[in-house]
This record gives sequence, structure tokens and C-alpha cells, in this order.
Amino acid sequence: MPVATFDTLKFANTLKAAGVPPQQAEAQAVAFAEVFQLNFKDLATKDDLKATESAIRAELGQLAKDVRKEVADLGKDIRQEVADLGKGIRQEVADLGKGIRQEVADLDQSLRQEVKDVDQRLGARIDLLAAEIKMVRTELKGEMLLLKWMFGAGVTLALTMFGIVLRLLLVRLPG
Repeated sequence: MPVATFDTLKFANTLKAAGVPPQQAEAQAVAFAEVFQLNFKDLATKDDLKATESAIRAELGQLAKDVRKEVADLGKDIRQEVADLGKGIRQEVADLGKGIRQEVADLDQSLRQEVKDVDQRLGARIDLLAAEIKMVRTELKGEMLLLKWMFGAGVTLALTMFGIVLRLLLVRLPG
């Protein structure tokens, strides 16, 4: 590191030429030399500043490289987590779809059996009513209206439930 020098002889001669007594001029030169030596000792040079700048630039470059790597790794981790989550959701939707289809199939079968049972019961009832028709014509009209209403309500209820189930199926199925 270059050191700034202070020419005490030149300084003392300049003071003497200006009329300062020789002892005082030499004392001032020594005192200034000590002050400059103390102050210049810790003074940074251009080379010191360049070395510090290079070190900072290298550290910043490494830091930027580390940050880019961390961001890339984080991006990769996030993409993997999103892919895993998507796969899990797709599987859950597929499982849910299978379950709903099975429930609808079971419900359809159950409704078909119930309609069949209702139809059989209604058939038996109709036969009974047919026998009673022969006995009482006026009673027949009232019973016939009641039978028609019950049959219509049963079929309407069954069809409405079937429609609701189909509607739920269509709403819940993907695509």
C-alpha cells in the first residue's frame, strides 16, 4: 500500500522563510508529521477500494447465483406439489364418480323393484276393486278416482325421485 509522505524539512524551511523561529518551525514540522502518520495509516487507497469492490461484487454474484438456485428449486418443488395435488384430486374425483354411479345404479335397481312391487300391489287392488265394481257401481267411481290419483302420485313421485337422482348425477360428474 502506498504511503503518503510528509516532507518535514521542506515544511520547516517554508515556515522559517515565512519568519517563524527555527525551533518552532521544526517542532511544528514534527507535530504535523506525527498527525499525518496517524491519520494516513488507516486511510484506504484506490487499490484497497478496488479489492473491496471486487470482493463485494464476487459476494453479490454468488448471492445472486444462490438466490436463483433457491428460486428454481422452490419452483420445482411447487410444480411437483401441484402435480401431486392434481393427481390426488383426479383420483378422488374418479373414486367419487364411481361411488356415485354405483349409488345411482343401486337406487335405480331399488326404485325399479319398488315400482314393480307397487305395480303388483296395485294390480291386486285393481282386481279386488273389479270384483267390488260388480257389486256397487257408485262406489266404483269414487274408488277408481282414488286409485288413479294414488297411481299417478306414486309414478310421479318415482319419476321425480329418479329425475332428481339423475340431475344430481349429472351435476356431480366431471365433464
